[in-house]
Amino acid sequence: MKQSAYVIALSSVLIAGCGGGSSDNTTAPAMAPAAPVVVVPAPVTAPEPVVVAPVAAPAPVVAPEPAPVPDTATVAPAVPVPAPAPALAPAPAPAPAPAPAPAPAPGTLSPTSNSFATCFEMTPGVKYTMTNKYSHLIVQEMFEGVMAIGDVELRENGTRFGAAFHTLNGNVYTPLGIAQYSDRGIPDGKDVYSKEAVIVLNMVPGQTVVSNYINTITSTSFGPATTTIETVSDEMTFAGFESMTVAGRTFANTCKLTMPSDVKGQMSVAWLAKGFGVIRSEEQTTQGTPIAGTRNEIAKIITAP
Repeated sequence: MKQSAYVIALSSVLIAGCGGGSSDNTTAPAMAPAAPVVVVPAPVTAPEPVVVAPVAAPAPVVAPEPAPVPDTATVAPAVPVPAPAPALAPAPAPAPAPAPAPAPAPGTLSPTSNSFATCFEMTPGVKYTMTNKYSHLIVQEMFEGVMAIGDVELRENGTRFGAAFHTLNGNVYTPLGIAQYSDRGIPDGKDVYSKEAVIVLNMVPGQTVVSNYINTITSTSFGPATTTIETVSDEMTFAGFESMTVAGRTFANTCKLTMPSDVKGQMSVAWLAKGFGVIRSEEQTTQGTPIAGTRNEIAKIITAP
């Protein structure tokens, strides 16, 4: 297959809670006098003496003995002992002032958050189908002797059509090249990029980067292998973060990238999402108007984290 079919993939798959009583007063009638009655007075009983229990005298109250008063003439006054002066904590040594970061050389990129780099992370095992009927499968396999991440494009019959390979170490993205396959899924060509094809993913919105490298193209589609060497200059602009919904899934903070188009007055645009790579691509005018019929996006997610 031609390299042009992978321009978008290669340039944008840059990972990829609360009582009482009574008395009788009646007087009896007088009686006739009778024989004198000798009245013997009843003996008077002496009252019993009242024995009064002696009252115990109260116990004497013992007054407390006054405490002895010290002889001030003989007792020397206590001499106050001065408290020790607190030890002074040693003053902390001043922290060394950080060395100022060197100003970036002209043409280099300023460091920023890795949120841009996360758009290029691709998860092996993710698989989805695009509106153009081709499916994509993220793999991890060898390419040119290097363990790499690949975005494999599959035909409707499941055979491989092509695959773009890269490595991602921190925020350093290195595209390695493209493998191409015949209609039976047999390798029949490859593009291998030189080591200069490296992009540091510390871009900020509005920034453009240009990557210059050598592409060695080998083809066996038409008989004996042929090799072609070409010089490539890829330009890419980070337009900013956008959220979008495709295939019923919302992707927050996708990275929108723009690249020069092969058609004059147009530009190629791609949106990358963490884990997936390119989830939408299309051609637009340089003013940002989509070109009808050029949009290709995820139509169905088959497997995903």
